[in-house]
Amino acid sequence: MKLLLLSMGLALVYGLQSHSRSVEDLSDEIEQKWEQLSGHWHTVGLASSNRSLIEEEGPFRNFIQNFTVEHGNLNGIFLTRKNGQCILLSLIALRTEEAGCFKLNYYGTNEIYYESSKSDEYVIFILYNQHKGYINIVANLFGRTPNLSTEIKKKFEKVCIDRGIRKENILDVSEVGKSYLFLCSYLEFL
Repeated sequence: MKLLLLSMGLALVYGLQSHSRSVEDLSDEIEQKWEQLSGHWHTVGLASSNRSLIEEEGPFRNFIQNFTVEHGNLNGIFLTRKNGQCILLSLIALRTEEAGCFKLNYYGTNEIYYESSKSDEYVIFILYNQHKGYINIVANLFGRTPNLSTEIKKKFEKVCIDRGIRKENILDVSEVGKSYLFLCSYLEFL
């Protein structure tokens, strides 16, 4: 019996050793995953616990154009509207010690959490915004194209609802994003 237990113990230790990876290997894998997210994106879905944040001219009604990863930090170029003007907005979210978590100073302080992605199709981020004593949740669904499948949009909706965002505060802005891009391009030539 002791021999059987010893054999099982050795097999378990051997199995764990052969499947363990170094912290450096895991860090490299995470870095490669982030780098795959670099490139052109479209804002497809917006959601918030406070709808005014994502309504027309709200601080989080921003339409992503490009996204890069540099030194583990997320750099985003967005189009937004303020006072009827189209504005190019550049934001940098700094990585933290926590995997998949970033800090951003914009309209208060924000913690951004990577939720899920398929790098050639979509990415979902959840943002916890602290502004003037209030904490609000903002969710973003970005797509490589503005036309994502119903399945991905339903996944985004579920992620939002699971975090307490009401269904009426979840917006499909894929068509609005196209018109923002068109309007801003048009205004550039005037």
